[in-house]
Order: sequence, then C-alpha cells, then structure tokens
Amino acid sequence: MFQPRTGFPLSAAALVVALSGLPAGYAGATTGVGPGGKWRFNADVGAAFQGKPKVRLVHTGCTAVPVACAMLARDVADEQNALADDLDALRVYPVLRVGVSYPF
Repeated sequence: MFQPRTGFPLSAAALVVALSGLPAGYAGATTGVGPGGKWRFNADVGAAFQGKPKVRLVHTGCTAVPVACAMLARDVADEQNALADDLDALRVYPVLRVGVSYPF
C-alpha cells in the first residue's frame, strides 16, 4: 500500500487505469436442471478476460526542494509499477454463478 512521505507540497495528483484495446470476453459452461414443476436451477462456471491494464499515476506542482521532488517522483513511479503488477493479476479471473428461476 502506498505510504506517502510527509512534507511534500503537491498541487495535484492523478490516476488513470485503462484496459487494452482488445474486447473483453467470457468463456464458460452453463447447465440447468428442473427437478419437476416450474422450478429450475442453473449454474455457470467460466473465466472472464479483460485485457492488460495500463496504469498511469502522475503528480504535478511539487514545490519542495528539487531533491525532495525527485524522491516524490521515484515514490510515485514505484507505486505506479506496484499498482500495475497488482492489476495485471486481474486480466483473467474466475466466474461462478448459480441461480434459481420460477416462471409465472
């Protein structure tokens, strides 16, 4: 988790997370059963794909001394890389859905 250093006057910070231009997708298998009557039970198991996230974390307006601003820039770059690594694990994630239906 990002722990900002104290004492850095900063006028603005921004975080932008964008997914790759590839379309998101889903692949899975669905099954449903009706034990009699109108009640139906169904289940779906699969994986969702959302592409590689691109993270951009920037800061502007550091008014501290140049050495302190350089330290802040390194901290922001380190946090951007850590966040990108964390979000990279979400490119493909499992999906489990169960449901019950009753038409009327």
